[in-house]
This record gives sequence, C-alpha cells and structure tokens, in this order.
Amino acid sequence: MQVGICTEVGNVRQQNQDSCGYAGGLFVVADGMGGAQAGEIASAIAVQQLMRLADVSEGYPEVLSEAIEAA
Repeated sequence: MQVGICTEVGNVRQQNQDSCGYAGGLFVVADGMGGAQAGEIASAIAVQQLMRLADVSEGYPEVLSEAIEAA
C-alpha cells in the first residue's frame, strides 16, 4: 500500500502546527494549538509517541491508550 500525507497552513495562520504520520496500518493526525506557542512541537511529539509505540508493538491496540496518555 502506498500512503501520502499532506497538511496545509490555510488562509488564517502563518505557520502550520499540524502533524501526521502512518505506521503499521495506523494513521495519526494531531491538530495544532490554534497558533499557541510551540503548538507544532506538541503535535509532533504526539505523533512521534504514537508512531513509536505502533512500530514496536505487535498488538498496538492494547498500547494505544498508553500512547495517547504519554503524548
């Protein structure tokens, strides 16, 4: 399967704070924080944590709630 990921800054903000990722059949989208300081970092960390757990876990549905809490 081929997967493509794209985000758009839109017409209101000057910076795109959204992040997204794909691993092992899991798609993750983390919305930014409406222009708040470091919103792009917060959304990137959330995606990275979920992707890391999906990559290392055979049964990631069980660890998904842990990943959400960690993010």
